[in-house]
Amino acid sequence: MRARRSWVIVTVDPVNHTGTVKAFDAKELIERCGGRPYWSARRRVWITTEAVVGDVLALAESMGRAVSFEVVKRGDA
Repeated sequence: MRARRSWVIVTVDPVNHTGTVKAFDAKELIERCGGRPYWSARRRVWITTEAVVGDVLALAESMGRAVSFEVVKRGDA
């Protein structure tokens, strides 16, 4: 039987220079990368800076975790 990998869902907002991380250990991942996590109760995600989110993404991939990455797109007008 194949081992189940846990997901790390990362979203980057380049306009506001922030990013979100959603995982069962998201706070620990952000702290391990030197970031300061902020809990958003409305969206139920951990928020940090854009730079730290990139480090969290790299760390999660190096740990062999399944990663979903998305960049928030804004309209032209």
